[in-house]
Amino acid sequence: MKQIIFTIVLLSNILITSCTDNQSALSISTKNVDNKEIAELTQQKEYIYKPTEFTIEDLTYEVIDTNKVAIIRCNTSVTDIDIPTIVMHDSIEYKIVSIECDAFCECVKLKSITIPDGLTCINDNTFYNCISLSSVTIPNSVTRIGEGAFRYCTSLVSIYIPNSIQTIDNYAFANCTKLESINIPNGVKLIGSGVFNECESLTSIIIPSKLSLIKSATFRKCKNLTSIVIPNNIEEIRKISFSECINLLTVTIGKGVRNIRTTAFYGCDNLANVICLSQDPPILEEEVFPYPNAATLQVPRGSLERYKASDWNNYFSRIEEIDD
Repeated sequence: MKQIIFTIVLLSNILITSCTDNQSALSISTKNVDNKEIAELTQQKEYIYKPTEFTIEDLTYEVIDTNKVAIIRCNTSVTDIDIPTIVMHDSIEYKIVSIECDAFCECVKLKSITIPDGLTCINDNTFYNCISLSSVTIPNSVTRIGEGAFRYCTSLVSIYIPNSIQTIDNYAFANCTKLESINIPNGVKLIGSGVFNECESLTSIIIPSKLSLIKSATFRKCKNLTSIVIPNNIEEIRKISFSECINLLTVTIGKGVRNIRTTAFYGCDNLANVICLSQDPPILEEEVFPYPNAATLQVPRGSLERYKASDWNNYFSRIEEIDD
């Protein structure tokens, strides 16, 4: 009898242990299934928001967020474009929020384009080498014109820059050989290197009051530029900024300029008059001006001897005082 009871107790312990193990295993299994389902749902969510492309008429768009798209490509045979503010695709309405880099690059037949209000940036190389582009409308929402954005737009004669613009990046309008006039709003805080490099038809320019320096090659080879006024807010003129502006006759250098870097005005062989308004001669690096030259240097009254004792005397044989 004792043996039977012992056997029953032993079997009961085994069953209890087995049940406990099975419950643990079941819990682990259920946990694994839940994690798998969560992973699958996460993957589905990622798939839903994965960027896709679609084309409507001449423009290709990329979905970059829920109900938001960017223009990434254009039909290179298009001649005129009025970019909409919204587009419909698969019964979904998308807002156009940006034009990506190179979007209209090499659209050599494009003549005119209107950019809608709401876009904040014209990205790098957006209209690079659009050689037929002659009309551009930029809205007041744009704050930045990217690097090389309009480079080699050789049919562009004039362009209006809205007051919202704060940055014009490197070589943005370089090699626009027919560009005659452009306004630069006072709100612009940065003009990059070479922005107007080889804009050989440019006849005049007004430098905005919020800049602190003129970067390298900004106006290099603007051969129809005849005069330039550098405002008092400019502290430095960098190398080759105005080099080879062969028809530049008159330069006025503001009171705030402290340094003029190498070859800043080199090759400006027709300079006739340079007016420097600082009482203390700005520091000159090598070959800042052509040498020898026939230009007259005019300086503030009371500063003549300081200029004659400085490197300025190496470039100008005639230095005279003027009233401020």
